[in-house]
Amino acid sequence: MPDTITLTGRVRPAPMFRPELRAAIRSGLKTQTRRVVKPDPKRVHQQYADGSILTARLFRRKDQTIQPPYGKPGDMWYLREPLRPSGARVVVYADDGQPVWLGGAETITWPWKRDRLSQMQMPRRAARTFMVVTDVTCERGENGWVWVYTFRLATPAEAEKASGR
Repeated sequence: MPDTITLTGRVRPAPMFRPELRAAIRSGLKTQTRRVVKPDPKRVHQQYADGSILTARLFRRKDQTIQPPYGKPGDMWYLREPLRPSGARVVVYADDGQPVWLGGAETITWPWKRDRLSQMQMPRRAARTFMVVTDVTCERGENGWVWVYTFRLATPAEAEKASGR
């Protein structure tokens, strides 16, 4: 795998992760994740450079190409984290209580009616961790086929461009 990868410009949410895995991603310890291929192919005939696979007759049709659902190499992910308000109604990350910064010294005040925002509902502008997908492969796992996503933390310049701030 080359050290540099051409960024596609696509920024999308990362798959969901548990709190301990989010911490490992932020620290750079976690650089790979596996996700189940749906629908589960009986056989994989060929794998392409963009991560897509050619499978054997799904649903009694001809051979079918399945695209990886969380992007291709060169795409960027932002890590979704749960949010909550602090005592001053400033938005903080629920995992560690750090304030959400928009850039410079500007923080976000709590605009939502609920007391907590799940990671699924976190807006992209509140993201602090961006990752670059460096490789997508498909392999046979214990319970069927899985997508294997390899990623790295984005550089500060890449993250600033992706955040849209």
